[in-house]
Amino acid sequence: MWGFQLWVNLPAKDKMTAPRYQDIPPDAIPTEALPNGGAGRVSALDVDLKALQVTAENARANKVDLDVCAPELLPPGDYDVVVANILSNPLILLAPLICSLTRGGGRLALSGILETQAADVIAAYAPAVELSPGGRAGGWILLEGKRQ
Repeated sequence: MWGFQLWVNLPAKDKMTAPRYQDIPPDAIPTEALPNGGAGRVSALDVDLKALQVTAENARANKVDLDVCAPELLPPGDYDVVVANILSNPLILLAPLICSLTRGGGRLALSGILETQAADVIAAYAPAVELSPGGRAGGWILLEGKRQ
């Protein structure tokens, strides 16, 4: 492994605090051999230009082969696993794109969702993914499912 990003679901009172970044060099990360070499393609998307710049810098510093771009610039293709950690409204608006990026049988995990908004997110993804709660904390919920 060359590097990783860890996203933490903060308590509601801390949700809008400025992000902090900490570099963890490749030699400090334990590794495990995976069949077929692990991931074939990894992409990082964001609508925030600064977040994309920092992600690209971290990937370069850690020698990670990572596509970093805005959602509308992502090359065609699909993924075995898609993780999205954004608020409910953007998740709902991006549902067609996120579903199209998740291959048939692929796994989807959505977070940044208030429990009171989960039903709306589930409905937006229902044509392609049967989402169910994967965890709850402090009024927030993780939804997960498998692409049909």
